[in-house]
Amino acid sequence: MFKVSFFIKEKEQELFPLLQPLRFSVNREHKAIWNERGSEFVIQPFSGVGRESQGYRAYFNGTPEAFQYLFDFALSCFSPTISGIEYHLTTDKSQAELIRLAERSRCKKGGMYGLYHHNGVWIAILPNNRVTLQIRNRKVKQADLARVMQEIESVVDIFSPQEFNLFSFEKYSEEGAHMYHDIKFERTET
Repeated sequence: MFKVSFFIKEKEQELFPLLQPLRFSVNREHKAIWNERGSEFVIQPFSGVGRESQGYRAYFNGTPEAFQYLFDFALSCFSPTISGIEYHLTTDKSQAELIRLAERSRCKKGGMYGLYHHNGVWIAILPNNRVTLQIRNRKVKQADLARVMQEIESVVDIFSPQEFNLFSFEKYSEEGAHMYHDIKFERTET
């Protein structure tokens, strides 16, 4: 799940009513939630309020392109300043296995056990089978948000490689479900 920290001038009391016509619902936990087909985009204010701006976190469990679209759709008119991007990954691998994967992938060690960085992305490998990937202290423009999130996703692939079968293809069934078929090669004598 992606988590983006940003700042805007509008406080929660001003922002949340403006998001409701965009199909956001506001709950008692001070969260504005947009939910569609299993994808959830959540905006939550920081607990402390600044003098000049209010900090928020946006959470999303979809693709970087969809996040970019929703972020632009809901928040671009407020000129947000993005201060950090995180991705949280839970895996069934142990911390030792995850560290071996990081070292095999030539991630550079950080200052403490379990801290690495790779291609500008900081990696924290935690003992509870979680990996947190972060981009901090880097000015991220709103227009570059999806590209930076894709950079993080490329590092996620180190810890959860996707299996790929070169000899299969995707076919849609009549119900719209995806079906995968393996291509079988048989040798015939001629």
